Amino acid sequence: MTDSNLPPRYIPLTQPGQENPVFLLDTQAPLKDLHACAELRVSLATRFLDAMVNMKPSHADEHDLTTIASTAHLLMLEACDVHRVIERRLWQSDAAAFADRSRYSVTKSCQHSRG
Repeated sequence: MTDSNLPPRYIPLTQPGQENPVFLLDTQAPLKDLHACAELRVSLATRFLDAMVNMKPSHADEHDLTTIASTAHLLMLEACDVHRVIERRLWQSDAAAFADRSRYSVTKSCQHSRG
């Protein structure tokens, strides 16, 4: 893969309703940090949704429900963006490892056929 084929280092997070995103995701951050970021967002979204499920309808304010749902939605969008970066990085590393093994196998088999 050449430099021109590489994805940009910083990509915008999904931000519904905004033409010009302001939050950027570092696609080259360590995988453990990316995973922690996504995990935190999924965990927080789950807590918000759990709060909604456990609300008594008589105590639920429509504005509060909308705010909780919107917050959970945004957190999940961000988590999905981060997971896509993780997935792409893992696939790239697997493809590179496979290419290295294949290259080694071809080189080794060519050496045996010459000998």
